[in-house]
Amino acid sequence: MAPKEAPPAEAEQPEEPEEPAEPEIHKKCFRIGGQVYYGECKKIDDTEDFVRHGYGKQVFSADTTSKETVVMAEYEGHWSEDVINGHGNYKWADGSSYEGNFLDGKMHGYGRYQWPEGSSYTGTWADNQMSGPGRFDSAFDGDFLQGTFSRNCFQQHNGQWLDVHREHRKAERLRIADGEPRGINIVRCTNPEAFDDAAKATLAENLIPLVVADETFQGDLLTLVKPCSKATTVSIPEVALAKRRQRDYCNTFYQAIKQALERGDWLTIAFDAVSEENPQAGTDDNAGSGPSMLPDEWRLEHFFDKRCLPLEAFDLKLFNGRRMSQFYLPEEGKADTEPVTEDDDGAMPTPEQLQEMEEQPQVVYNLRMCIVTLGRIAAEMSDSEVRAGIIAQYGTHVPLHRAQIILLSEDSGYDQTGFDTTQRPY
Repeated sequence: MAPKEAPPAEAEQPEEPEEPAEPEIHKKCFRIGGQVYYGECKKIDDTEDFVRHGYGKQVFSADTTSKETVVMAEYEGHWSEDVINGHGNYKWADGSSYEGNFLDGKMHGYGRYQWPEGSSYTGTWADNQMSGPGRFDSAFDGDFLQGTFSRNCFQQHNGQWLDVHREHRKAERLRIADGEPRGINIVRCTNPEAFDDAAKATLAENLIPLVVADETFQGDLLTLVKPCSKATTVSIPEVALAKRRQRDYCNTFYQAIKQALERGDWLTIAFDAVSEENPQAGTDDNAGSGPSMLPDEWRLEHFFDKRCLPLEAFDLKLFNGRRMSQFYLPEEGKADTEPVTEDDDGAMPTPEQLQEMEEQPQVVYNLRMCIVTLGRIAAEMSDSEVRAGIIAQYGTHVPLHRAQIILLSEDSGYDQTGFDTTQRPY
């Protein structure tokens, strides 16, 4: 009888690797280099430290030279290993926002970006740029572009590529330069305290104070603007003369803006009064408009240039929110990020750059600007008369739609705060 075969030995099964345990998620509120975070975190192994991991909100803030805290950006969404990853909502100080997907701190994937005035792009992104199928809607003319994008450019029907980012910036500047001045508001003041409050309130509305005085006001308007100095004051007649003589007038603006940023002073643009004896008053541009009209060479449009007087200075939310001050500051005054180049054109910091700024508290150099008219207008004029006179004299020289008139006069029936309490027609 044949021997029975022994049953085969059972093969040893390899042990399955243990899956790493899910990290324990904590909810924390902490500050990193002046930045505030509240949300989900995880503990770093063998340490007492935590990193942002999960869902949370971060506020990127900084202090101005006058010790005021400003918010540079806000992010609410998902994090992974202390880096913005996944879906989230990002808001910048200039008023723009993005809601969509992020990868390693960059806009990447599907998302919607909206500019401050309402234009938007909805579609795919790659490395912070519009790339792939998407749609751009312009709030300036109501037109739209739908199709394929690549590196912020749109492929047109003829195969040519249109730089959407650059075209939008042109439309943005045109909106600042041109506008309807008839709705310009007037605030009447009768004392320095009321003037300071009115100037701050004007900036809070993202407008530029246009300081005017009537014949009853005896003070020096330039000394009323505080803090201010000769170094941060630009005389339009002087720079116009320098330009006519082909001198370096741009450096006058550059140095004044630089000093205003570093000191926290007001950048003051001063228009002199024009007398009947002024030889420039009889130019062809002013023919038939009276001898007191301003010379054509005093128009601010002659000085609008990134390296002279940037148009964004009349929309300080854009100028400050996009850190355009970096162009005027020495190296030690710039944030520790990649330098702003001419091609950047005042672009706002990316989420990745803002995260790199967390190592130490940041100081931001925000610009404040006002326009001072050194002439005097007639006293006891109504708001409509003042408005009509300012538009007639300065309408072609200053983007008045970006300004608010602060009218100074002696106290004659205003309330105790120094403000006119009557209703205004606009």
